[in-house]
Amino acid sequence: MTHTYEQIAADFYPGTKTIPATVRVYQIDNGQRRTLYEGDVAGKRDARMIAKQFNATPWNF
Repeated sequence: MTHTYEQIAADFYPGTKTIPATVRVYQIDNGQRRTLYEGDVAGKRDARMIAKQFNATPWNF
């Protein structure tokens, strides 16, 4: 018997002087991650708005 576990999550990666902050939205299905969206953001506020558009759970912000 197998259990299917599926969730949409988002991670925030803070930027540096030369690398912009990034948000990654991905789908977790049976422990495997599939990226749905990845892009640069101005900060955590913008990252939360993108996560909300995908109905994703913010993991680290």
